[in-house]
Amino acid sequence: MSTKTKSYNGRILSPKLRAGVVNIFFRKSNGQFRSINATTQEGSTGDIKYGRKRNPEICTVWDVDGAQWRSIRYDSIISVKGMNNG
Repeated sequence: MSTKTKSYNGRILSPKLRAGVVNIFFRKSNGQFRSINATTQEGSTGDIKYGRKRNPEICTVWDVDGAQWRSIRYDSIISVKGMNNG
């Protein structure tokens, strides 16, 4: 049985990440679980280097506590706090 209760994608997450910090709980590619405080809010992030083609299955966020960019697969996200999940 899956612990996942909601499907997340860019259309759902992007506006909330641009508005402020949210906590994302997800399963890493190595199977470990991780929680990060993340944002894409302008002025809160480090410089991003463009050049890669964007992957619609990947969410790229600024890890507020780790002060670096992170990539998370949308299908690995288990929950998001700090946003309206309704």
